[in-house]
Amino acid sequence: MTLSSEIFDYLDTLSPAALALDWDNSGLQVGSRNAPVRKILVALDPFEDVCREAVAMGAELVITHHPLFFNPIKSLTDESAVGRAAVILIQNNIGLYSCHTNLVPYMLWLHVRPGRAR
Repeated sequence: MTLSSEIFDYLDTLSPAALALDWDNSGLQVGSRNAPVRKILVALDPFEDVCREAVAMGAELVITHHPLFFNPIKSLTDESAVGRAAVILIQNNIGLYSCHTNLVPYMLWLHVRPGRAR
């Protein structure tokens, strides 16, 4: 079985956390670094419907481009969209990992690399 830390280590080879801008909140947002993972849902944003889809498909990890948390958290309740998404993940023991500004250099390389089919 694969541990979430192994997945995070691999993602760090593609988009090193050190490349994230200072204001960014890339990386593990919800969950454990040592959780067993069999299914992953990949999405652009960690919206509530994405989190519900992860539950429905039995995913243990959601990987997104945009983070769930940008600003300091003052409360984590089901009274906000961010709170509802986080609650769904936490209640279902699903991790959330985001590759935001640290992923941009890799995405640019994919478009300009030598031998790219055009």
